[in-house]
Amino acid sequence: MPVQPGYQETMVPFGAWLPDQGKNTAKPGFPLFWVNGSPVDLDDALNVIWTGGAYRPFLPPTANAAKLVVTPTDLHAAYAPVLIIVAGGAAGLYYTQNYGVAAWTQCGSGYTATQWKFAQYTTCLYATDGHDPIQVMDLTNIAGGFTALAATTAPVCQTLGVIGDFLIAGNIVSSPIAAPVGQNIIEWCGLAAPATWSVPNTQAARADQSGAQSLPGEYGPVQFIASGQALGMVFQQTGITRVQYVGGDIVFSFYTYERKRGLVTPRAAAQVGNTVFYLSGDGFYATDGTEVQPIGYSKVNRWFIADCTNLQAVRCAVDIPNSLVIWAYPSASNASGYGQIIYNFAEGNWTRGNYACPLLYQDYAAYPASAAYAPALLDATNTVNRFSGVPTDSELTTKDFRFDPSHHSLVVSLRVLCDNASATAGICGRNQDSDPQTFVGYGAPEPVSRQISVRADGYMHASNVKIPGAFTYAQGIGYKYVNRGRR
Repeated sequence: MPVQPGYQETMVPFGAWLPDQGKNTAKPGFPLFWVNGSPVDLDDALNVIWTGGAYRPFLPPTANAAKLVVTPTDLHAAYAPVLIIVAGGAAGLYYTQNYGVAAWTQCGSGYTATQWKFAQYTTCLYATDGHDPIQVMDLTNIAGGFTALAATTAPVCQTLGVIGDFLIAGNIVSSPIAAPVGQNIIEWCGLAAPATWSVPNTQAARADQSGAQSLPGEYGPVQFIASGQALGMVFQQTGITRVQYVGGDIVFSFYTYERKRGLVTPRAAAQVGNTVFYLSGDGFYATDGTEVQPIGYSKVNRWFIADCTNLQAVRCAVDIPNSLVIWAYPSASNASGYGQIIYNFAEGNWTRGNYACPLLYQDYAAYPASAAYAPALLDATNTVNRFSGVPTDSELTTKDFRFDPSHHSLVVSLRVLCDNASATAGICGRNQDSDPQTFVGYGAPEPVSRQISVRADGYMHASNVKIPGAFTYAQGIGYKYVNRGRR
């Protein structure tokens, strides 16, 4: 279709989702909100992910067959030599194989648990509920279930981790040996000997390299232990300590390098390689054990904190195939009561989801063909779900922008740059920020040109794209417009 006299056409790529930066897109140079070939930032990016230079669908959860007979507090996926999912409830531990398709089997009972934390060391999976002795399952003999750790000297703890060849216990509730007890304490087993926990600072402890360490109490309880071959990190509520293996009588060196921000809740962190992505009390951060990077500042922190109704309920998992970190949380704005905020750690972009997600946990993608981490969840019926459904309601909304810095513009058609033939779009024209924002359009695209007829006049414009099904990319919007009188 030829351009009519006076009319212009332009293609505007979708930029980053930046809800903390107001309704106007801010670009370098003058004027700030003028569309000059650069991407337009987004006011919303719903049920999409950013990966490979475009927005793509964030797939909705789909349920597997087997339902757990109880409602657990935590789940954990482990493998060696087979993949299992372990669920921890108030009184028992359970496992299933084949991503939750196989029936659940009880593999431990008689606990007084209110929560569970898990850690895998070689071919054994360790579990703690903060009330009972540490439990262990031999993953080469899962039929044997969980039993109490053979070491009667092991502590009762709230969390577990692995650094090098040591099982690390954190937030010590009680200890049967002369070891310190407290929320800020960590204790570790003997070298490559998870059943050996000697009295700290004794000849036996020096021989097997077991020990304990008090971390700064003013930073609160130990929340999470990040693993590493020679270097790990211990997260408290408002501080982070680097833990380095040095051997000998010292065993580990400790340096608290972050003294203002830590991990707000134990399950709001996930590790990718040597980097931990985590939620602090004021937003999202990443750290490699040396420095802390604010990944959510001026982007999503204020939006998230306003929408999350309970920071203590936030859970985190990673999606390695798509280079994503996902935090699931109780949401004030979503009809499901839940939300997901999603960070692409390779490209630095954020998006969000609105799926019901009562219990997010870390699973694997297509094991054994791929042992890469992938997120999964347990739904309200206690059934394992994977993010593998068909999308139905993806949505992208731009911030306000200008076609010309000094003119009103009349937009007469839109064209969505997306491979879903049913994708449609609306547009809003306004003269000032205080005007109400009402989108018009959303008609069926014209069969040949794929244009959607609209009529929207204003000094600034914003667009909303709705994608009602499967697609592989959404990149931007094409506009036909004419400049009118000066402002």
